[in-house]
This record gives sequence, structure tokens and C-alpha cells, in this order.
Amino acid sequence: MPRISKAELIVAMMLLSVLLVLLGSTLVLSLFQPVREEAVHLGSSEQVPAAVASP
Repeated sequence: MPRISKAELIVAMMLLSVLLVLLGSTLVLSLFQPVREEAVHLGSSEQVPAAVASP
């Protein structure tokens, strides 16, 4: 197993965390997409912030 320097490990972890954040944000957006579309169809845009704010 090749030795990995501390700097390389930090860079690799940063890249991995950025990738995970991007994947997580796209997943959250895809989950909230039907909620937004349904709220728009109902004509009540006030439900969208409430749905997004509640965990």
C-alpha cells in the first residue's frame, strides 16, 4: 500500500466532502420537487416555505 502524505489526504477528503454535498443537495432538491409542483398546482405558494422549513 503506497504511503499517502497528510496534505494529499486532506485534499482527498475535501474533494470527497464536496462530492457528497453536491450529491446530497441534488437528492434533497429532487425530493422537494414534487412538493413544489403540487403547491404550484394548488395555487398556494405559501405552503412551499413551510414545507422546506420543517425538517
